[in-house]
Parts: sequence; structure tokens; C-alpha cells
Amino acid sequence: MFESSNTEPKCVKIRYDFVARNSNELTVQKGEVLEVLNSEKQWWLVRNRSTHTGYVPCNVLEELKAGETQYNRAEFFNSQAVNPYKATSPPALINHTENVEMNKSSRDKDNRTQQKEVNDELLKRITDSKAQPPARNFRVEHPIRTLPITYDSQPFEICGWLNAKGFSRPVVDCLGILTGAQLFSLSKDELKAVCGDEGSRVYSQISVQKAQIERSYGNSELEEIMKRRQREVDAFTWD
Repeated sequence: MFESSNTEPKCVKIRYDFVARNSNELTVQKGEVLEVLNSEKQWWLVRNRSTHTGYVPCNVLEELKAGETQYNRAEFFNSQAVNPYKATSPPALINHTENVEMNKSSRDKDNRTQQKEVNDELLKRITDSKAQPPARNFRVEHPIRTLPITYDSQPFEICGWLNAKGFSRPVVDCLGILTGAQLFSLSKDELKAVCGDEGSRVYSQISVQKAQIERSYGNSELEEIMKRRQREVDAFTWD
């Protein structure tokens, strides 16, 4: 803290910018030279070259060294005198970091306002354009639904089922003449002998169909159907 003198007023130079928050404080800029009117507390009462007075925190002040030529003391002290006690009482001391945060908050608010204006303009252009949605250049493939085969299925139904499952033409021609009961009666080895490499896949698909039938009918009813169809197959073979 600087010692007061009755012969020559003290002057200080501003180290950091400070923005006043109320009428008791004084806004100053870095490098500005001020006259000290009261330095008894943490906030000093100072006067600038425009004869404006107010409180500034002492931690943003720096003593003006003797011999500095960038400031004309005579010109400053010959300016119109003002009441050094214009400000009523010093506010609570704030540090330089708080002052920087206040300035940053003000800049952030301006940036948000500008961004909102840009967003509003963009939304208006999109709304006014009334652009139609782009044409769809792709085709949606819908899966082909196939009816399950049963013991009562006719040869044309067996043929359609085999085609829907993607079996080759020779397999369709070979098995497409059978009824559902006849197809279900074939074993895996018999299918492999007739259909070659596709025999295992045919047997797998037939097993899936049998499982669906078992879920639809009770075991006793299914056994009765299988016995009846087996008798029909046997009768067809003897004929």
C-alpha cells in the first residue's frame, strides 16, 4: 500500500482491465494512469484524466515509477478538481479472476444471441424452401409367404413348396409328384439317394414341417393320421 503525501498526489497505473458494476466503481483499462484519492482500504478511490472518480480494487493497480515519461503529471493535476469523496462507500473486494469471469460471461451471452439468430435464419430458409423429399431409389423386397405342407397336401402343393424353399429343378421334378404323406414317409438316406447333395436340406425342411404339425395336433391324433397315411402309401405301392 502506498503512503499518502500532502505535497504531491500519488498516481498509479492499471495492470488489468476492470469493468465497474455499479455507480460507486470506476471502469479502467490496462495501462491507464490514475490519481489516488484514498488508499486506506482494499478498494482505492481514484480519479482518471476525465475527472471521473470511483473505487477500483487495489490488486489491479501498480505504482507509477519515478521517471516514467508516458504520463504528464502537470497536465493531469491541472485538470478540474472534483470532490474526492463522491463515492459513498467501497464495495466488497473482488479479485482479478472474478472480473475476467464477468467479462467472459458477457461475451458468452453475445455469442449465444448471435447463434440463435443464425439458427432462426436457417430454420426460416428450410421452411420457405418447401423442398419435396427425395425419390426413393431402392426397392423393398417382400418375403414370399409359403403355405406349410401337411399329410393331406397334393402334388401341386408339394411342388410349390419345394420351389419356394429354393430347391433345384431336378429336386422339384423328382419330389413334386408325391403327396404330403408320401414325402413325409421318406427317410434321410432315401432323400439323399434321390436328391443328391440337396437331400440333407430337404430332410431338414421336412422335419420342420413335421414339428409344426406336431404342435398343431396332439400326439395321439398325429399318430393316427400317420398310421392312416402310411396305410394309404402301402396300398398305393401294392397297386
